Amino acid sequence: MLTFKQKQLLDYLKSYFIKKSIFPTFDEMKKELKIKSKSGIHKLLIGLEEKGFIERVPHKARALKIRNKIDNI
Repeated sequence: MLTFKQKQLLDYLKSYFIKKSIFPTFDEMKKELKIKSKSGIHKLLIGLEEKGFIERVPHKARALKIRNKIDNI
């Protein structure tokens, strides 16, 4: 089960990628979710990754992969 903010971020990632064929920057994510720090976004991304909704590529900007996970979201 995702938290409200995790669901919000996942939905934003999906819609952004559909529109622009690239994932948003941390600053764009911060602005969209009204979060003040990049570490807050980082924690949300880690949570999504641990729950299997996304896959991140270390040391690369905007390198994400959204997994087709059917879950109770």
